[in-house]
Amino acid sequence: MNPSNPPDSLISPSVVPYPRPSLPQSPSSGSLSTMTALSHASTFRNQTASTSASGDLLGDATAYEGSQSTPSVAFSARRLRDWVHEGFRKVARKRGRWSVAFFWWTVVWNVVVAALVVGQMAISVGSFTSSEMVLCFAFELACCYSIGLSFTAIVNQNIFEVCGAIFFSLALFACTLAMAIADTDVISVWLVLNPPSATSPLGGDPAISVDPTAWYSSYVSKITTHLLTTWAAHIHPVQMATSTACGMQLLGQLVFAGGTWREVKWKSFRKIGADRRMQNRYGAYTLLVLVIKLSAFFAVVAGVYTTTFVTRTSAHPPIFYSLDVAFYFAFTLGLFILLWAVRRENLAGVVVFVVLAVAMDAALILQVSKLYPPPPFPADVNFVFRAMGTFFCIFNIFQSLVCIAVGSVCAYDFGHGLQQLLRERRKEREAEYNSQYPSHDTSPFKPGTGGRARKEEMGIVVMAESKTSRDDGRWTLE
Repeated sequence: MNPSNPPDSLISPSVVPYPRPSLPQSPSSGSLSTMTALSHASTFRNQTASTSASGDLLGDATAYEGSQSTPSVAFSARRLRDWVHEGFRKVARKRGRWSVAFFWWTVVWNVVVAALVVGQMAISVGSFTSSEMVLCFAFELACCYSIGLSFTAIVNQNIFEVCGAIFFSLALFACTLAMAIADTDVISVWLVLNPPSATSPLGGDPAISVDPTAWYSSYVSKITTHLLTTWAAHIHPVQMATSTACGMQLLGQLVFAGGTWREVKWKSFRKIGADRRMQNRYGAYTLLVLVIKLSAFFAVVAGVYTTTFVTRTSAHPPIFYSLDVAFYFAFTLGLFILLWAVRRENLAGVVVFVVLAVAMDAALILQVSKLYPPPPFPADVNFVFRAMGTFFCIFNIFQSLVCIAVGSVCAYDFGHGLQQLLRERRKEREAEYNSQYPSHDTSPFKPGTGGRARKEEMGIVVMAESKTSRDDGRWTLE
């Protein structure tokens, strides 16, 4: 046996070459060229296969990237949704679920009411009078005002402000319901001049002649066939829908009021301590702030509404209504004077407000006495102003009396620590804000130290939740 050729059994399996087809052994001179050609062909096949493989890998990578692009967008949307959900959960845990529901219910329905009022204004251009347009703008402002009242009530956790937001929604619902039931200014004047009949519910031919010097001539000039047919049929359903939306807002607030009461109760007053008299003083102050917010809104709206009526109808004495307008705005200024006086415990400011409020009440009572009894229609220059003017007069008289009563209670407690309490509460809120947002420190503290040195000089102790004790809920000094 030739040692150079070991048996097959002695060959390691790991070194056994892959079986290849044997090439024909030709001793001819063309064997070298044949082998060279075969080598080139094999190299070409390998390059083609590698190119195809790399192309498949590139296609797979592209397909993989494409498959990953859509989940990336979905992941971003899901992340945003989770972030919003987490934010709502934190707010609900901090303020209470019922309180948050109370606020967002108010927001949603006020947006609906605002959209419906915009719809009324859009279809009533040229049909509404300037006074009615003022009321529409007032409703738009009232929606924003209602949202603001609900927000401050939940943030301050003050049950008085929660009740104030509900009362404001009640007043808004009453106004929208009154406008939906009553006829518009132009239609009401037209129905008096042309009484309705069974065949013509909105009167006869709109082309009638009236005295151009009569007070109602400007209203009759707006009467057209389109107004009596198309517009009159469209505006009433929109007004009823607006009143229904206000009613839904009020109903939801009343439903959430019980749960909100259990979450809020007297939290803002318990922070004061066990001093019951100080709690009563602070409660009177917060009630006064709420009444001032409500009174200022209705006084401004009444003043603007009366001003537009005076400028539109010049048949009545200008001094009489101008005096009412002046008192409306003077009363609004007096409300801010009263708030400043109570915060500074200034008795003179309270006296100034009482004088302005009593003078306004006297002027409004005189105005109501001039409106009744109504004269015959041709001489009744207050025909379209009587209903809304009476409402504003009575409502502002009621609010002024409430402001006088609550302001007097606050003035009676001057010198018993209310001013010091309000100052300490402002310092606490300022310290809490600066501790949460140190980069936005706008207080007159020392720069570069985050306000820490100045806080220590003023003796403000900032309480912050310890990062190491978040689980057990203990509180430590910052």
